[in-house]
Amino acid sequence: MEQDKSFTTEFLDVYRRHPALWNTKSDLSKNKHLRKLGIEDLVKMCQGKCNGADEAFVKRKINNLRTAYRRELNKVRLSKSTGSSTDDIYVPSLWYFDLMSFTAEDEVGRTGISSLDDAMEFNLAQMDLIEISSPDDDE
Repeated sequence: MEQDKSFTTEFLDVYRRHPALWNTKSDLSKNKHLRKLGIEDLVKMCQGKCNGADEAFVKRKINNLRTAYRRELNKVRLSKSTGSSTDDIYVPSLWYFDLMSFTAEDEVGRTGISSLDDAMEFNLAQMDLIEISSPDDDE
């Protein structure tokens, strides 16, 4: 396990040195040559540690790390947005969460449509269609 941690720590250190791989807001990420150099650097680093490490291995590793980081980051953001007190803010359990903080700005949550909003709009529309009738005053 400790060997896995040192490998991942080293991997993230090399990854951080290549913003073309992770900073999509930068023009560097549009440079195919820089991205290729970054992947090659990571492959070289991995080949010294893992047998059979190749470009596909590196891309999977990046994807796995970022997916787990994004999941934890979303939990933190959600706990902050719900108005939780500082004691109730989610504390990430991912051991390398702080090591990946350099990608946080690039991790933008998706905005979705709430099904509750849709249900409320539907109910309001139904209410508009219902005519409220008063009792007949035909006495």
